[in-house]
Amino acid sequence: MNRASQREWTSWHEESAIATIESYQTASGAKLYAVRYRKPDRKQTMKRGFTTKRDAQMFAATVEVSKLKGEYVAPSLGKATVGSLGPDRP
Repeated sequence: MNRASQREWTSWHEESAIATIESYQTASGAKLYAVRYRKPDRKQTMKRGFTTKRDAQMFAATVEVSKLKGEYVAPSLGKATVGSLGPDRP
């Protein structure tokens, strides 16, 4: 692999890094899973609280697909209050 293609691959690889799944234990002793992934702006974030590894894997897959399709919406941007959804009242 020449230097130009190596840089291209490295750049692509960094942008498309696949999510990782980590297990952790709560104070009560329950085993839960967290998904660590990169948003389209390349900042790392995570979502915790999955009860099964399969649930965490499915979430990670949906995040990666939505990023590839250009349909990713950050969870914080998807939150809305009831007041913001209804018409303004005097």
